Amino acid sequence: MHLYLNGDGVEGGATRFWTPDKKVWVDVEPEVGKVLVFQQRMLVHSGEEVRGGRKVTVRTDVMFERVVVTGGKAERRGCGRGMMLVGDSDVSVF
Repeated sequence: MHLYLNGDGVEGGATRFWTPDKKVWVDVEPEVGKVLVFQQRMLVHSGEEVRGGRKVTVRTDVMFERVVVTGGKAERRGCGRGMMLVGDSDVSVF
Protein backbone atom coordinates (compact mmCIF):
# COMPACT_ATOMS: atom_id res chain seq x y z
CA MET A 1 0.00 0.00 0.00
CA HIS A 2 1.26 3.48 -0.90
CA LEU A 3 -0.09 6.58 0.81
CA TYR A 4 0.96 9.75 -1.00
CA LEU A 5 1.83 12.64 1.33
CA ASN A 6 3.59 15.02 -1.05
CA GLY A 7 2.44 18.60 -1.44
CA ASP A 8 1.66 20.47 -4.61
CA GLY A 9 4.33 20.93 -7.23
CA VAL A 10 5.65 17.41 -7.72
CA GLU A 11 6.41 16.66 -11.37
CA GLY A 12 6.72 13.05 -12.49
CA GLY A 13 7.18 10.28 -9.95
CA ALA A 14 4.24 8.15 -11.11
CA THR A 15 3.93 4.53 -10.06
CA ARG A 16 3.84 2.69 -13.39
CA PHE A 17 2.15 -0.69 -13.88
CA TRP A 18 3.20 -2.74 -16.91
CA THR A 19 1.52 -5.49 -18.91
CA PRO A 20 3.50 -8.77 -18.87
CA ASP A 21 4.97 -7.99 -22.33
CA LYS A 22 5.97 -4.47 -21.12
CA LYS A 23 4.36 -2.84 -24.17
CA VAL A 24 1.47 -1.12 -22.37
CA TRP A 25 1.43 0.66 -19.02
CA VAL A 26 -0.84 2.61 -16.67
CA ASP A 27 0.55 5.47 -14.59
CA VAL A 28 -0.78 6.44 -11.17
CA GLU A 29 0.26 10.02 -10.46
CA PRO A 30 1.32 10.92 -6.89
CA GLU A 31 -1.37 13.22 -5.47
CA VAL A 32 -1.62 14.15 -1.80
CA GLY A 33 -4.10 11.93 0.03
CA LYS A 34 -4.27 9.28 -2.70
CA VAL A 35 -3.95 5.66 -1.56
CA LEU A 36 -2.74 2.95 -3.92
CA VAL A 37 -3.33 -0.67 -2.90
CA PHE A 38 -2.09 -3.53 -5.06
CA GLN A 39 -0.73 -7.06 -4.81
CA GLN A 40 3.05 -7.07 -5.25
CA ARG A 41 3.31 -10.63 -6.53
CA MET A 42 3.18 -11.02 -10.32
CA LEU A 43 2.41 -7.33 -10.94
CA VAL A 44 5.27 -5.57 -12.72
CA HIS A 45 5.61 -1.98 -11.58
CA SER A 46 8.19 0.79 -11.32
CA GLY A 47 8.65 4.24 -9.84
CA GLU A 48 9.12 6.86 -12.53
CA GLU A 49 11.63 9.69 -12.24
CA VAL A 50 10.70 12.71 -10.12
CA ARG A 51 11.46 15.69 -12.39
CA GLY A 52 10.56 18.44 -9.94
CA GLY A 53 9.43 18.99 -6.37
CA ARG A 54 9.46 16.20 -3.82
CA LYS A 55 7.55 12.91 -3.79
CA VAL A 56 6.73 11.74 -0.26
CA THR A 57 5.06 8.38 0.20
CA VAL A 58 4.49 5.86 2.96
CA ARG A 59 4.74 2.26 1.81
CA THR A 60 3.49 -0.57 3.97
CA ASP A 61 2.29 -4.12 3.54
CA VAL A 62 -1.28 -5.13 4.31
CA MET A 63 -1.78 -8.86 4.76
CA PHE A 64 -5.20 -10.46 4.80
CA GLU A 65 -7.10 -13.50 3.67
CA ARG A 66 -10.68 -14.11 2.69
CA VAL A 67 -12.69 -16.45 4.92
CA VAL A 68 -16.07 -17.69 3.72
CA VAL A 69 -18.41 -19.25 6.29
CA THR A 70 -21.04 -21.60 4.88
CA GLY A 71 -23.22 -23.72 7.14
CA GLY A 72 -20.98 -23.05 10.13
CA LYS A 73 -17.84 -24.21 8.30
CA ALA A 74 -15.06 -21.70 7.57
CA GLU A 75 -13.16 -21.95 4.29
CA ARG A 76 -10.05 -19.86 3.67
CA ARG A 77 -9.66 -18.43 0.19
CA GLY A 78 -6.89 -16.26 -1.23
CA CYS A 79 -7.53 -12.69 -2.25
CA GLY A 80 -7.94 -11.65 -5.89
CA ARG A 81 -5.21 -10.23 -8.10
CA GLY A 82 -5.06 -6.66 -9.28
CA MET A 83 -4.92 -3.25 -7.71
CA MET A 84 -7.32 -0.72 -6.32
CA LEU A 85 -6.86 3.02 -6.48
CA VAL A 86 -8.74 5.06 -3.91
CA GLY A 87 -8.89 8.80 -4.53
CA ASP A 88 -10.87 11.63 -2.98
CA SER A 89 -14.24 10.12 -3.81
CA ASP A 90 -13.60 7.41 -6.37
CA VAL A 91 -12.58 3.78 -6.41
CA SER A 92 -11.15 2.30 -9.59
CA VAL A 93 -10.18 -1.35 -10.03
CA PHE A 94 -7.75 -2.22 -12.79
